Amino acid sequence: MDALTLLMPASQAAAWIGLILKGTVSIRYTAAFYWCWAVKNIAVGPLKTDLGIVTFSLVMLAESFALSSTTRAIPCGLLSLHFGSAAYRACLVPAEKVAKRLKKTTRWAQIFQAYLAVSTLYWALAAARQLS
Repeated sequence: MDALTLLMPASQAAAWIGLILKGTVSIRYTAAFYWCWAVKNIAVGPLKTDLGIVTFSLVMLAESFALSSTTRAIPCGLLSLHFGSAAYRACLVPAEKVAKRLKKTTRWAQIFQAYLAVSTLYWALAAARQLS
């Protein structure tokens, strides 16, 4: 299994640990990491476009400049919806079909499906924590 495949669960583990141990202050760093990943996706593949460039930028901007908890929660909620939509679509079909369509291994597709689901929950909790 290649390093980028392992980075999906490892990055989510780090994001959750940060949110649990450091609270909402960790959200901006998580968003910055995933923004860099979105840039990588466009610069060297596999994607030609990645909505993460915009959505993670919104989180970073809100975390840096927003005064209200609601303003900080909204971009996190948008990310949860974005990941949730992708997770729903990816989980409608078996991992084998996802793998074939994306020219990846079945193991990669299984990890990707789990990554999307866990990311949905992470960003939903991040939004909720902003409001608490």
